[in-house]
Amino acid sequence: MTSSVPRRDEKSGKWWFVVDLGPGADGKRRQARRRGFATKKAAQEALDEVRVTARDGTFVRPERLTVAAYLDQWLDGMTTAGTRRSTIAS
Repeated sequence: MTSSVPRRDEKSGKWWFVVDLGPGADGKRRQARRRGFATKKAAQEALDEVRVTARDGTFVRPERLTVAAYLDQWLDGMTTAGTRRSTIAS
């Protein structure tokens, strides 16, 4: 697993990094990209966290959901928590 060091965007002044996570289950290259850090220290801390979770096998790629998809998942969870369908429907 190779990794980068935090770099500063000259235009915005924000810090960013890209780190290789190693090949995925399909054999394809995986990378984590993070940007928008106010300081180099904040970027380095986030980079270190990604490295640790990748090494431990606990890294979970952030998932982007639409509000509708999030609410559908939330409502599905309500039924498993004991809320009746009639309450959810209303």
